[in-house]
Amino acid sequence: MKRHPTDRLSLAFGLLFLATVAGWLVFRSVDVNVGMAGWLLAGGLILFGVLGLIGSLRPRSQPVSSQPVSSQPVSSQPVSGSPRPGDPDDK
Repeated sequence: MKRHPTDRLSLAFGLLFLATVAGWLVFRSVDVNVGMAGWLLAGGLILFGVLGLIGSLRPRSQPVSSQPVSSQPVSSQPVSGSPRPGDPDDK
């Protein structure tokens, strides 16, 4: 497997979610009344989730052109230089 550098932001969020689950398990097994702080924490987590959804649904910037750029000008005339039959420039 190819090694890659550690993504610190992903690591930080992973540790944050791990701490949240560990805290939930502790509060689930131990009877602690957190009162209003519990509602504030829940609201903050819901807000982070909504912001994450909005960020993931936002369109990404598209590349300017998917076709290779040619250094030669594009012409409607045939390569030989003679006009095509029915051309509006036909005199």
